[in-house]
Amino acid sequence: MKIQLHIDGMACHHCSGRVQKFLESKDGISDIDVSLEKKGAQFFCEENVDVDGIVKGITELGYKTVKQ
Repeated sequence: MKIQLHIDGMACHHCSGRVQKFLESKDGISDIDVSLEKKGAQFFCEENVDVDGIVKGITELGYKTVKQ
C-alpha cells in the first residue's frame, strides 16, 4: 500500500536524512522517497505496518506529520 505523509519542519538535508533513516529502520517499508521540496515522504508498506506508529515516530523526531 502506498503511503504519503506531509511533514512540516524539515529545513535541510540533515532533517530529511533523519526521516529517511527512521523509515529505513522499519520492517515492511520500501521505496522510500523523502523530499524537502515537497515537504513530505512517500513509501510503500506491507499491510501489517503500523502507519500511525510511523507518524508518531516522525513526530517524536520533532516534525509535525500528517498522513494524506
